[in-house]
Amino acid sequence: EVNPRLQVEHTVSEEVCGLDLVREQITIAEGGELTQAPEPRGHSFELRITCEDPATNLTPSSGTLTRIAWPSGAGIRIDSGVKEGDTVSPKFDSMMGKLIVTAQDRAAAVARVRRALGELVIEGVPTPASLFEQIFNDPDFTAENGHAFDISTKWLERTYLNREPGSLSAGQPASLSAGAAETPKTATESFVIEIDNRRVTLTVPQDIVDNLTGSARARGAKLPTQPLRGQGLHNVAAKAAADEGQSGVIASPMQAVVTRINVAEGQQVSKGDLLVVLESMKMENYVYSPVAGTVTKIFVGPAAGVEAGETLVTLDINGASKPEQEEGEAK
Repeated sequence: EVNPRLQVEHTVSEEVCGLDLVREQITIAEGGELTQAPEPRGHSFELRITCEDPATNLTPSSGTLTRIAWPSGAGIRIDSGVKEGDTVSPKFDSMMGKLIVTAQDRAAAVARVRRALGELVIEGVPTPASLFEQIFNDPDFTAENGHAFDISTKWLERTYLNREPGSLSAGQPASLSAGAAETPKTATESFVIEIDNRRVTLTVPQDIVDNLTGSARARGAKLPTQPLRGQGLHNVAAKAAADEGQSGVIASPMQAVVTRINVAEGQQVSKGDLLVVLESMKMENYVYSPVAGTVTKIFVGPAAGVEAGETLVTLDINGASKPEQEEGEAK
């Protein structure tokens, strides 16, 4: 992957190498030369403070900031462009700021992050701060007191996301609760894929997934299977599918931007047909028809910003089950 821009995490590079990377970009644009980077020193973490709710698999939200109190002190850097009274819009990236914490080594940086999170106060909108607190108190991540640092790139999704709201006690690492979960005899992991505009569930043996992702389970650890973050967003929509199937009102499962309308008013659809494509945090999310019916009205268009629960499409489901042959005979 080549990105001709600064990544969001450029602050970590700046903290450990002592260079202002934005200044370096300007220097290059003016025909200058890059500054030789010194040897990295210390350890730095960046925490994205977004308007995302960890109780719903980090789905983006919106709202008005009623109170903000950023942490301060040695090793604390805040990059933010919001203030109290500002409104987080559903039409743009929900990141409100970045909390960058740096110390002489990883252990000191972890301790400093805990202190910073204890000082952070943001009210009026959801943030992942409570999730960060759990992660920075999870021995799998902190590797304290001789505990092995043993996580993979899928650790966050499998350990903390795609769970029912309130299933974990406050402040309790998900890995501790997961230990009591029942492990299936034949472990598998399911993914939602799209074929010909229809959603299909693909189930793969867990050992294959582990081999591809470098999971700790490949080394014998016992953890419950969890779907990936993208799957979790589909699960948010799936919870409302039963109600939508009864009413014919198809609502947005999250705050997002509409990127594609896949149907037209008056069009007949089958259960599982793709209706609307949404984009949230650079991820496409698909809204499928929970039942067969006829599209009666489309309430949104491409590029429209929608809130969670906002109506996208309505369906007439009353005559959906009437066979075409029967209609022909009636004529």
